[in-house]
Amino acid sequence: MRAKAAAAALICAVTIASVPAVGVRAAPSATSRARGAIGYLATQQKKNGSFEGSLSPVGTAADAVVAIVAARRGRGPMNDALDYLRAQVRKGNASSVGLKAKVVLAAVAAGVNPKRFGGTNLVKEIKDTVQDDGRFGGMTPVFDQAYALLALEGAGASIPGLAPSLLARRR
Repeated sequence: MRAKAAAAALICAVTIASVPAVGVRAAPSATSRARGAIGYLATQQKKNGSFEGSLSPVGTAADAVVAIVAARRGRGPMNDALDYLRAQVRKGNASSVGLKAKVVLAAVAAGVNPKRFGGTNLVKEIKDTVQDDGRFGGMTPVFDQAYALLALEGAGASIPGLAPSLLARRR
């Protein structure tokens, strides 16, 4: 009996000793996760400042600027994206209320004046589209309405009276 117990103990000891130690790694820090995320984002950026494979190049570039600012990493890619956005605003490619609003949010996040972005006052352009019922633009989807409100608030502009209640009614 003792021989069996000794053999079992020896087998356990050899097995344990032969298994490589698995180090417990600490979870990556927020800084390292941010660095990795923005590093990946930078690999997706084209030379003109836009991003690979996006359905809405203007919207994606604006989202990228906000993400870069939030991560506090990637000043170069952010500046390239802002240059791309300025060029698109000049060309009229940020034509919908939602895209203008996303560009305003990107500019505000980056500390750039959205009232002088790409030679345009995007805040005024958004406000100029408000209808009597509070709707921005013609057939503005709820998403664009929400972005317009966020952009105006972020830019420190006044919010037209019925605009927030319209959004609440469309929930």
